[in-house]
Amino acid sequence: SSDLTLWQRMVASVPFVKSTEPHLLDTYAPEVTKAYITSRLESVPVIVRDGLDDPLDDTATIFQQLEQLCTVSRCEYEKSCALLVQLFDQSAQNYQKLLHTPSGNPLEIPVQEGCLAWLIYLVGTVIGGRLTYTSTDEHDAMDGELSCRVFQLMSLTDSRLRQSANELVQLAML
Repeated sequence: SSDLTLWQRMVASVPFVKSTEPHLLDTYAPEVTKAYITSRLESVPVIVRDGLDDPLDDTATIFQQLEQLCTVSRCEYEKSCALLVQLFDQSAQNYQKLLHTPSGNPLEIPVQEGCLAWLIYLVGTVIGGRLTYTSTDEHDAMDGELSCRVFQLMSLTDSRLRQSANELVQLAML
């Protein structure tokens, strides 16, 4: 978290820096965003398999990290958004396949639901962190793409509510 704080402060200071030297944050900020997102998604199978405490249960820490990530992800937002779209589409497709043809592994659905919960929180964070006065039409379109994916997933999970609802996914959507 302290590393994320450092990156957040560096990115937030860019508008106030009067140096002619390149700062390279536009190169490194997307990599930091990608590393955070992929590390969270890669932790889900281990958490589910080993029955570990889910970091999503510690909402205070998660919201603090997501708030920091939001600032970092808005630097070169196109790259952050493209990554989220790719990962969200992949995870939602895997989830839908598992619902229609369950595998022999009973942990696969909880793993996909854990990944989707993280992705929903991340999407909500980047959309919620936009600054309206610096918003562009391109950013509005990207935010719309992300929102649309969450709404499509909502209809899939709503149709599943009668069978079994995943609390993490439902809480993330709220």
